[in-house]
Amino acid sequence: QNLLDALAAGLPDCSGVALGVDRLVMLALGAESLADVIAFTVDRA
Repeated sequence: QNLLDALAAGLPDCSGVALGVDRLVMLALGAESLADVIAFTVDRA
């Protein structure tokens, strides 16, 4: 709801909106860590 309110009020030109797809995938797969779902982690680089 906060995001929708901010969009309705008008965001500044310098701001960005990230959907957090990696976190959605983490939840959908039931993963315990972001490292389990992102392509390039520090330890796998």
